[in-house]
Amino acid sequence: LKYMKNCLEPFYLHQLFLLPGYYCPDGQTQPDPYDYRCTPGYYCPANTAVQVICPNSQYQDDYAQDNCKDCPQGKLNLF
Repeated sequence: LKYMKNCLEPFYLHQLFLLPGYYCPDGQTQPDPYDYRCTPGYYCPANTAVQVICPNSQYQDDYAQDNCKDCPQGKLNLF
């Protein structure tokens, strides 16, 4: 939770997590903020402060996801 310290006030005093598919910039206080959905090309595991880019062997074409999809065989993600 070290990345979530700014999310603990006031909403997170009783909920110590941010939902998967969303990230938590400084000052965020909601568990599923629409403006902080992970965008295509990235994934957001639970309790993340920033979006994580998908590795070259994977991709993500949807919003608010907590993992990436495997690229078809012989394809790479060059995002």
